[in-house]
Amino acid sequence: MTTTAHGVSAASPPPRVHIPGYRIRRLLAASDRASVYLAQHAAHGVCAVKVVSPRLASQARFRERFFAAIERARLLDHPNIVRVLAAGGEDETLYMVTEYLRGGDLDSNLAAGLHTQHLLKAVTQLAAALDYASARGVMHLGMKPGNILFKAQGAALLTDFGLSPLLAELDDRAVENAQDGEAGGWAAYASPEQVSGEPLDVRADLYGLGVVFHRALTGRLPFVEPTAVGGSAAAPVLPLQWAPFTDVFRSMLARAPADRFQSGAQVAKALGSLRTAGLVPDVTIRTNPVTAREIDVVAGAEEDERVGLTARRARRRLTAWAVPLALLVIVVAGGVWYAERQPAVWERALASVGLVEHPDVVLAWQEAEVLGKEASSGLAAVVDASRRVLTLAPGHQGAARLIAEATEKWRAEVRAALAAGDADAAAAKLNELGAVFPEDAELPTLFDLLNDHRQAKRLLADTASLLAGDGLSHPPSADRAIATYREVLRLAPENAEALSALNDIATFYGALAARAARDGELSVAMENMERASAANENFEGAEAVRTTLSEAEALREQIAALLREAAALRERGALIEPPGDNAAERYRRVLATKPDNEIAVQGLAEVASQVQADFANLLEGGELDAARDLLERAAASGIGDDRTTEMNARYDSELARIEAVARLVSAAETLCADGYITGPSLDDNCVARLREVQRLDSANADAIRLLSVAATRLHTVAREAYDVGMKEDGLRYLDLALTVTPGISRWRQQRQRWQRELDGETRAGR
Repeated sequence: MTTTAHGVSAASPPPRVHIPGYRIRRLLAASDRASVYLAQHAAHGVCAVKVVSPRLASQARFRERFFAAIERARLLDHPNIVRVLAAGGEDETLYMVTEYLRGGDLDSNLAAGLHTQHLLKAVTQLAAALDYASARGVMHLGMKPGNILFKAQGAALLTDFGLSPLLAELDDRAVENAQDGEAGGWAAYASPEQVSGEPLDVRADLYGLGVVFHRALTGRLPFVEPTAVGGSAAAPVLPLQWAPFTDVFRSMLARAPADRFQSGAQVAKALGSLRTAGLVPDVTIRTNPVTAREIDVVAGAEEDERVGLTARRARRRLTAWAVPLALLVIVVAGGVWYAERQPAVWERALASVGLVEHPDVVLAWQEAEVLGKEASSGLAAVVDASRRVLTLAPGHQGAARLIAEATEKWRAEVRAALAAGDADAAAAKLNELGAVFPEDAELPTLFDLLNDHRQAKRLLADTASLLAGDGLSHPPSADRAIATYREVLRLAPENAEALSALNDIATFYGALAARAARDGELSVAMENMERASAANENFEGAEAVRTTLSEAEALREQIAALLREAAALRERGALIEPPGDNAAERYRRVLATKPDNEIAVQGLAEVASQVQADFANLLEGGELDAARDLLERAAASGIGDDRTTEMNARYDSELARIEAVARLVSAAETLCADGYITGPSLDDNCVARLREVQRLDSANADAIRLLSVAATRLHTVAREAYDVGMKEDGLRYLDLALTVTPGISRWRQQRQRWQRELDGETRAGR
């Protein structure tokens, strides 16, 4: 049974599976040994789940080696290696989770048409991936087209490190098929030393890459009769058009490892030299046959009896791998006569050998350009049209630019709608952006802005209802309105409605202050002026009101009395409360009338500094509720917008730190439970998360506990590996355990003992 990365064989589909935490969407591929499903996971998003057949999963030896291979693969973090996200299984269920690539495998790309330059780029990328893995002690040993996948953007990636030969090795039927040399079997791509059981290094994987490369170019395996040592000694004879690659294949497919390229970097250099010298044929390789029916469909014409006869003859001449014959089909089917009368067919034939741009690409790009210029086009329509272009031509710069421009346009329109106060329009634009690009880096910021504007809108509506009921002349309602409008401006600094309302309140109470001053009611006048200044200290007519107050006969004495009262209140500790009888309000009342009074300015600054110090002490003590209460009282007392803004920022920062610690601890617990102790990457594992926790909270008890658990887990794995003969792996895991907790002396002693034993075995082997 054979499959591709995105196709299912004709045999009966495997039974439905259930894996906790994963929503299985559909079957992608199936074989006797494993099935691959498209799935959805809360943390991983869209992913691929490979489920091993129960027949293999039930074998204890297979399970042990399966998890060992997965653990090694999870250490790999390279742009051309498919990431392993998780693995698990109980009883007869055994599975591995990887990232999902939408670009299909090598065979499906060849079937659709793959340009030689793209193929060479893929081989270069895969060679770099093999070098990277080899440097970390990991071999692939399962090179075949089905294990070479592509991203939608065209990059090539390797998957199933160490799994393909393992699946076949313990499956008798798979071994029989592999020995028959079938194109999909791993043994057809295995190096001579791999087949004969000799020591292996990266050169074995480069041999397999060479077989894949040869099959992609020529449509056949390089050695017709595989032998126990991996094929004949003679280098394969290439068709004339691929003759420039003769030396490359001679080095990649040499029987002796010493005669091959010694690294993937050497492969890349050799292919780069061919490109630089202009020796790479400018053609597109397509494995699907080019049929007369396809020509008729493209041309959009009904063939007459003569053309039909010619097309039938052409079908008999075409083969699956004769890509250059696409042009010949046109000649056989009518030559110049047919090309002149069916230009679309002629263009497709020229495109198939890389001589002109494919008409499908031209039409798709024209559609995308039209959608991009139409103001009524949705983001999804523009992006989908551009992606269709990129599917046909992965390197199309215009389509990539159009996606970027459309995305930026949508972001700008979201901001413009928010600036205009139209939260509904902003939400519609933002939801469309999120649907098309759910991972866009600016989404969280834009959603935060939208939430702020919605909160501001609710506050404005509530305050309008309050003032409609009580009116501006009700001081408590006016004070609440001022505080609310200030909060609106914090959320939306340019909100015109809040600015206008504050100016109206300031003008209203400024007029009341001037009237009270003229009537000799200085205390009332100063209270009203204080409220006006709190709303807008620079309201229209403010200076005239202050002049009126200053000219009052008893003003000086009133100010002196207020300053004495403020000093007494500070001595009693009444800095910002109780409301109406605290030092801050006395100083504010003075400054509302005499903004330049030095004693009041300094006194209010001292009050603010003391309040900030108390606030900082509460935060450091972890008393968040008390700190928040003090912050609200400080804002109401009017110690200054700069001070309360700084306190708000410190409170938010502390809250974010606490939440970050909680998230990191939770993530570390999950990673530790899943077995991700120090992998799959340096910054995405249990220990890395716990070190981040300790950076934020050095004495965090959970971090200390989990680090001990992680180290113990690593030590257990080390001991188990060493006991079953995987001594080098055991030593490596013990080193990881000591890296996490270096202070355990018995582990250091154990490591010295193991190293001595391993050195002794090495000397004995010599």
